[in-house]
Amino acid sequence: MLHMTAHERYQKLMRVFGRLMKDFNRDDLDDFILTANSLREWIRRDQTLTVFAREVIASYIHVDCKGKLCSVKSDYRSRY
Repeated sequence: MLHMTAHERYQKLMRVFGRLMKDFNRDDLDDFILTANSLREWIRRDQTLTVFAREVIASYIHVDCKGKLCSVKSDYRSRY
């Protein structure tokens, strides 16, 4: 694994998001979705965080982004 902590994983997510904002493409969208969907689990397993920190941070992450993803796809298709 190239990213060993949840923080490194989050930094990757932000880099991919930046690329998507500059040039929306399928590869980066796929990478963003996979990274975002796995972030909560990475936080739960990150031993560099305290148990309390892991629970608090994980509680702020909402995994239900299916509806949002559909609206992004439809918006993208309607523009191009």
